[in-house]
Amino acid sequence: MNLPLPSAAPRQTRPATPPDTDDLAANWQRRVARAFSRAASGYAEQAVAQAQMAQSLGDYFPAQARSIVDVGCGPGSLTPAIRRHYPEARLLGVDVTPAMLDEARRRHGANRVAGAGDNHWLCADAARLPLRDGSQDLVVSNLAIQWCLDLPAVLAEFARVTRRGGRTIVNTLAPGTLAEIDLAWSRPATSSGVLAFSDLATHRQAAALGGWRRIHISQRRERFYYADLAAVMASVKGVGAQVARDGVRLTRGDIERARSRYETLRTRRGLPVSYQCLTLVLEH
Repeated sequence: MNLPLPSAAPRQTRPATPPDTDDLAANWQRRVARAFSRAASGYAEQAVAQAQMAQSLGDYFPAQARSIVDVGCGPGSLTPAIRRHYPEARLLGVDVTPAMLDEARRRHGANRVAGAGDNHWLCADAARLPLRDGSQDLVVSNLAIQWCLDLPAVLAEFARVTRRGGRTIVNTLAPGTLAEIDLAWSRPATSSGVLAFSDLATHRQAAALGGWRRIHISQRRERFYYADLAAVMASVKGVGAQVARDGVRLTRGDIERARSRYETLRTRRGLPVSYQCLTLVLEH
């Protein structure tokens, strides 16, 4: 489960200040789950950027792991890579979206009896994993935790379930991600709809607060190209990366202004979409 953005329009996504109550946090999670549910059936085909960025996770896989949890697993996009490295491991995919888990089961199966080489799928919140303390050799997550309102709580939960000597590896997004889309859709007094991302320093602080002692974070820019504005928006909408705010309506003029702004950024390869990808490698 990945990414963030307006549908065909500028829409407000995650508030700059997280909600103060459990009710608001639960409502946000429901909205995220609904957005990704709509995208579940076609997610794997649309998630080209996510798949490319996920490749970096394998560079940090430990030599051995017997129990692995993939948090924000979506339709099981990481499952083949994990299985190539750890064919006998017990793999648990966790996601807040039942439709994504249904797609993961369809693509990768699920064994009824727990044991080596099994794939299992569970609907759960990244900040409240129903797993024992220190039960996982490896926790992985690709482009999911940017949707979580309480970053320190999520990284603390990853620390809780990772055994001593184990490792957590996370890809997430930093400010500057979707900068071109932000520019194209910005209007006076109206959010462009691009998610408010946390920077590298904030992730380092959150990891330390979460109990991690060995913290390595790297940042890189990944850029992808599309033929036109419709293709740009389809690439984001097609992976569920939008949590719309009621009451925002676009005119033809708004769409034409966005198209014109985006065209000023065109290169020989097409219209660019940039991602600032953070990779966190965490150990106790």
